[in-house]
Amino acid sequence: MIDVWAPGCEEEPYLRHSGEDVREWVTLSHCWGQKSPLQTTKNTIVAHQEALPLNTFPNLFCDAVTITRELGYRYLWID
Repeated sequence: MIDVWAPGCEEEPYLRHSGEDVREWVTLSHCWGQKSPLQTTKNTIVAHQEALPLNTFPNLFCDAVTITRELGYRYLWID
């Protein structure tokens, strides 16, 4: 689950542990194709829990973060 913070927030989103109290979220269903533009692995999980820099996101994911914020939701799940 990606915590995108509040509308208009300038902070970078970050990976939030899905076992935490999350009640509502927006979902982007995405066809990954041949390569995954962004993955959380054992090697990247700690860094992703601190920040997911938007400059590492594909445009579609950046748009999803923006729309999630503008709709007033805090959480985004990209499947």
